Amino acid sequence: MDEIRTMCLQLKGLRQKELVSLDMVSALSEIDKSTLSKYERGVLCPKFDTLKKWANVLGHQVTIELRPVIY
Repeated sequence: MDEIRTMCLQLKGLRQKELVSLDMVSALSEIDKSTLSKYERGVLCPKFDTLKKWANVLGHQVTIELRPVIY
């Protein structure tokens, strides 16, 4: 869960760095603006498919990687 919240903060940072509005991300990703705001503030946790759409609008991709646990 912490990784997802960290990713939300990274996506927020990318959006702000690129000077892209929440309205624009919402329109292009078809994610409700108020919901995006809640993801960025850590109030809600998005599903994987939602993260993919959000990142794609900002020119990035989200992947899942399976790695062995190192003890």
